Amino acid sequence: MSAELNGRKVLVTGGASGIGAACAAAFAAAGAAVTVADLDERGARAVAQPLGGTAVGVDLADRAFDAAALAGGMDVIVNNAGIQHVAPVEDFPEEKFRLILALMLERSALGLFIRAIGINPRAARVAGVRARTITICVYAFCGLCAGIAVAIADCAAAGTWPGAE
Repeated sequence: MSAELNGRKVLVTGGASGIGAACAAAFAAAGAAVTVADLDERGARAVAQPLGGTAVGVDLADRAFDAAALAGGMDVIVNNAGIQHVAPVEDFPEEKFRLILALMLERSALGLFIRAIGINPRAARVAGVRARTITICVYAFCGLCAGIAVAIADCAAAGTWPGAE
């Protein structure tokens, strides 16, 4: 990273551990003022404090979450937050699946972009983005994911999925 980051404000979501913590450290080393946001506020503080940054405890999956309030004034946003749940398809809780979808699709960089620009045709035209194309691609991607999920569930039910009995 270059000296162009001196004095820049950087927000790293999911920054309390792993890749997010490494991103926060790299940006801080390059001179950026780092804000570490994570569901684990204690972990966010543990990462931010040695970097001279700030920590924010935030639940990105919460419907009341205000992305504009968190990201306002930032020069760079590293949208790194994510979760996983490992379980056989038949044992996968629906609530957990919906939470993962909400976080990964709606609160990801792509999801926030689509919500802000792609679904607003007027804003999209100003930004030079074809809203219709983005919308069609998103629905196609979601359809593909749903199709794959159904195929996996069918294979598991028929006992042809690796590891299925």
